[in-house]
Amino acid sequence: MFKHGITILEQATSIVPAVQVDSAIPVCVGAAPIHTAKDTKYLEPKIAYSYDEAVSKIGYSENIEMFPLMQVTKACFELYNVAPVIYINILNPEKHVSEEKQETVTFTEDSVILSTQGVILSSVKLLDSSSDSEYQSTDFTVEYEGEYIKITKTEETTIENTAKVKYKTVDISKVENADVIEGIKKVREVYPRFGVVPGSIIAPGYSHIPEIYLTMTGQCENINGMFSCIVLADVDTKECDSYDKVYQWKNQNNYTDERSMVLYPKCLIGDKACWMSAMLAALIAYNDSLHENIPAVSPSNKQFKITGLCDSEGTEIILDKEQADLLNSQGISTAINMNGWKFWGNRTAAYPGITDVKDVMLPVRRMFNWQGNTFILTYFQKVDEPANYRLIESIVDSENIRLGGLISQGYLAGAKLIFRLSDNPETSLIDGKITLHQMFTPYPAAEHIVNTLEYDVNALKESFGAISS
Repeated sequence: MFKHGITILEQATSIVPAVQVDSAIPVCVGAAPIHTAKDTKYLEPKIAYSYDEAVSKIGYSENIEMFPLMQVTKACFELYNVAPVIYINILNPEKHVSEEKQETVTFTEDSVILSTQGVILSSVKLLDSSSDSEYQSTDFTVEYEGEYIKITKTEETTIENTAKVKYKTVDISKVENADVIEGIKKVREVYPRFGVVPGSIIAPGYSHIPEIYLTMTGQCENINGMFSCIVLADVDTKECDSYDKVYQWKNQNNYTDERSMVLYPKCLIGDKACWMSAMLAALIAYNDSLHENIPAVSPSNKQFKITGLCDSEGTEIILDKEQADLLNSQGISTAINMNGWKFWGNRTAAYPGITDVKDVMLPVRRMFNWQGNTFILTYFQKVDEPANYRLIESIVDSENIRLGGLISQGYLAGAKLIFRLSDNPETSLIDGKITLHQMFTPYPAAEHIVNTLEYDVNALKESFGAISS
């Protein structure tokens, strides 16, 4: 084609901007008051960015011990104000239900509120108190007022002031380990559904069961064939009624995965007992938010918004720092009251059996997870491009610029991405396989600071020298 004048062409930018990865999004598997929610589907991941959205999707209850996912809602949206949160409810309001119950109620001003928790709305029936004949659905309405059922007479009803009510309630005791495991396996749906990478997996109320823990650690690595996150697991405080029993329990039940944290005991928020995993997931997200969503800073020794520690019965447990340090030395994290409550512990569950810093120091382990996830999302767009020098140069240069920024910000001691011919034989290159090598050095937590005090005799002599002169 004949051309006369000036032609402008554009070329793709050689430096690839990083995709922002939220480092600490918790994926929470457990029982929720789903019977009170607008959508009662279970085993389906749901994302919430606010308290109201969480209530609409997983329901509401003040009984946070019966419904542990409410502990997550409280911790994330009330105490730490972090979002988003991924919920996977394992309570099936059609399967995990009680036998039909009956009670007599008295209406006040044409309505009555049942005092029983967990009533399933669709199961409510109203009967004549004397004949046991069932009233028509047009005679009354049923709705949730908070977490309780409110029954209201319609205008033309024949219902007497006293009536019998039949209903079913959700029954948490009928939830089996298989239900929880099925929920944990849904973690793989999180990224395809929402485009977010899990930062942690928790199962408050169930992670203290060894079978559940092993499933969690099996699912936290190679998610969707690519991503990694950590597991926050609770200790069984029924079996471990004192701190000195936890280490043996941890080893006997194989709570030793390097991508997990083992937490003891439960927490108190006022007079309510909570699983520590629910509280820590919120603290980690909040702590990361203070550092540009980069998980370089440990949550240890940060304010823990609890009022105490307790066992499975809610009885208060007192731990001093020496006892807490012993737990830390065994790869178990806890909390201490040191000018206010602080989370206490940097070591993953692999410690002390493993000593590699990337596997036992929490901020280092999380930085490795985060770096891997970030690299995948940033350079996935380069997959299937021509495997030439320009492609390799683009990835190496872009990544080293990004890493240099992290070093200058104080998040890394050093980092560098290189392409080495020795790692890339011709047989691999012609097969479309490129191998890069990255040095990556996050800072460990300053876990122990030593200050040696010495009496300076010379200073004493000098102080008297002024008198003698």
